[in-house]
Amino acid sequence: MSKWLCIALLLGCAQAYAGDDLLSIYREALLNNAAYQAARSGLDADRQDEDIAYAQLLPNLSFSASGNHNQTDRSLPQVQGGNQSFSYHSSSNSLILRQPLYRPQLLSRLRQTQALALASEANIAKTNQELAVNVVTSYCDALFATDQLRLMQAQRAALTAQLSAAKKSFEAGRGTLTDIDDAQSRLDLVLVQEIDATNRIADTRRALGALVGREITSLLAFNPASPDIPETRSLEDWMVEVQKHNPELESLRNQQNAAEQELLKAKGGHWPTLDLIASKGSSANDSTVTLNSAGDTKYQTTSIGLQFNLPLYSGGTVNAAVRQAAARQQQASYRYEELRRNLAVEVQKLYYMVQQGVTRRRALELAQASSARLVYSTGKGIQAGTRSAIDLVLAEQQLTTARKDVAECRYTHLVSRIRLLGLAGAIDIAEIERVNGLLGGSDPSGTKGSALASMGE
Repeated sequence: MSKWLCIALLLGCAQAYAGDDLLSIYREALLNNAAYQAARSGLDADRQDEDIAYAQLLPNLSFSASGNHNQTDRSLPQVQGGNQSFSYHSSSNSLILRQPLYRPQLLSRLRQTQALALASEANIAKTNQELAVNVVTSYCDALFATDQLRLMQAQRAALTAQLSAAKKSFEAGRGTLTDIDDAQSRLDLVLVQEIDATNRIADTRRALGALVGREITSLLAFNPASPDIPETRSLEDWMVEVQKHNPELESLRNQQNAAEQELLKAKGGHWPTLDLIASKGSSANDSTVTLNSAGDTKYQTTSIGLQFNLPLYSGGTVNAAVRQAAARQQQASYRYEELRRNLAVEVQKLYYMVQQGVTRRRALELAQASSARLVYSTGKGIQAGTRSAIDLVLAEQQLTTARKDVAECRYTHLVSRIRLLGLAGAIDIAEIERVNGLLGGSDPSGTKGSALASMGE
């Protein structure tokens, strides 16, 4: 094996174990997430319920058979020797076919199960969208927590150096104890913040691991060179898209239809039913009359006819069921309207967050650049004697805050956009791959690294 091939394999292995990317975690979540699998099982159950309802409209064929040993005692007091005992066998069997001809309740039940199956399909789509949103959100939270820790570590290093410089200046007679105390107090505070950041990393990775059912140890870092995804659709377009394709709204629409069929089914308790019944049966020695006949007497009977049933009174059960179904139908309608209004509010909020996210990030990057220049000019001012060490510490803290705000804004923009797509039911594997490229899983620019790399010096 050549030297260059070995190097290529080593680099490939290093990249393979660099950490989990968003796409691999999402695919794993689809296989292992309990909520998603529960939704799929619910759909399987509802489809079976639909088959059961359909089967009740089909012919029902049954067969019955019986065989008995009979003992009969006959007493005739007016006849001498009139007490007699008979012991004989009897048997019978029958084949019965029943075909519903007019059963409005069964038809409503079938339509209800069909609507509920469609609601379950929409619920799976809703769970899928929520899972994608949760994976992206948790992934970004975990990356941001790592960035915060690195910021705290960088600030700790700067404050440690500042504290050392303050002590040396004091020993040389150029500094004050105030400079030392200020640097020390800020360093102690950063150490506490660093502990908090470490805990946040553990918390966010546990939350991400709960989605896939395993521990998450490392993640691919953010690609700072990737461009923002522009938003070209108007708010009105998003409103229409969400109203048409939101999975939860679609589920409630089908639940409304199911509630309407439940009401029709309840009203069907007052309606007549009509069935076609055909039977064929046979019997032998079915009474004592045939006991003295030569051989067993057998009967063959075939019949076909209609069975009509008209409910007259059921103690008020049907009326109560109708009132209950009507109330359930109203409840479903109100739930649908509540969700429709809430979605309109949420779409507007997320749309403006996405629209303003790019502009806000650019403004924060300008503030970051200004803070970086302030740190540089303050350092020069210390050399010239016009600025103090405290001024430099404050400037570096301002730069740290600016760097954190830039990273947070970038993650917030991505999450807001994916949440907006989720409301429209528009998150698919291609969209996850697209976001994965922005987060470092696929690097079109050829540059990978933490969000800190884009924060400037």
